[in-house]
Amino acid sequence: AFDARISGYTLSQSTGTVANTAAANGGTAILLPFDTRSNSVGVASSLSYLQSSRTSYSFGGSITDAQYSSSALTSYQNYSAMASVRHTVSAATSIGAYYSFAYQTSSGGDFSLTAHSIAGNFSRAFGHGWSMGLQAGVTISNVKETVGLQLPAFNADGVLVAVTIPTAVQLRSTNPIGSLGITRQFRQAVLYANVGQTAGGGNGLIGGSRSLFDSAGASYTGVRKWNFGIDGRYYSMNSLQSNTSTSAQWYAGGAGFSYSLMRYTHLTGHFDVTSYNYGVGQQLLAKRASLGLAFAPKNIPLSLW
Repeated sequence: AFDARISGYTLSQSTGTVANTAAANGGTAILLPFDTRSNSVGVASSLSYLQSSRTSYSFGGSITDAQYSSSALTSYQNYSAMASVRHTVSAATSIGAYYSFAYQTSSGGDFSLTAHSIAGNFSRAFGHGWSMGLQAGVTISNVKETVGLQLPAFNADGVLVAVTIPTAVQLRSTNPIGSLGITRQFRQAVLYANVGQTAGGGNGLIGGSRSLFDSAGASYTGVRKWNFGIDGRYYSMNSLQSNTSTSAQWYAGGAGFSYSLMRYTHLTGHFDVTSYNYGVGQQLLAKRASLGLAFAPKNIPLSLW
């Protein structure tokens, strides 16, 4: 099985983000916290090989370019590759492992991050409609950056002043990663909750980062042509860089719907409230409402949330 995706966006402010196309298992897009013109394009592909009815292997890679018009933010490019194996032990249990490599560099060349991640996976279905997914591993990262080192020196008038000298530094770190997700599947509804920690790339404000995330929500398709959903999310980032203690946290909650207009065409809408804390004395409460069309080759209502 081969999968290829191309995506991109241009946004004038964070509250202009289009409706999240979140899966029923709780995978949600991270909202942009920056009110500045942002442009991004990404290409990703993967290949899965089914060796048998029980064992499969997957390989993939992606390239992303993100550009910000604000001089206070750092534009970057991200390159990644991964390989994984999954084995079905029984009808209810499967195990696996994966390795990923990521490289992120700033457009100005003064920052780069290399990260190697390895983890094991365990998933199991139990009870009536319950399922659990567990992942645990480690990320080894190496941050290279150029910092300004201040040294004392005498100027031409013999006055002692501070001189800033660009200096290249490296910072290696090892961080645990993992996640736990629980899903309850009903005939016409889904409940989910996820919690986890990752390490690696950042955004325009933070370079390499340790990230914590939590999400929970519900999706219901019991009304003809309609899907309704609610969700809540928490996300935090702490810098891996040596010259900054920058952090960012945000809380978000929202509700959405999709309505089947005709064959393969759906009307979608979503309302979000997000509270951002940049960790540098800046806070923002953003509200957004979005309405749009979605196209999918199926006749049942889309379960986006």
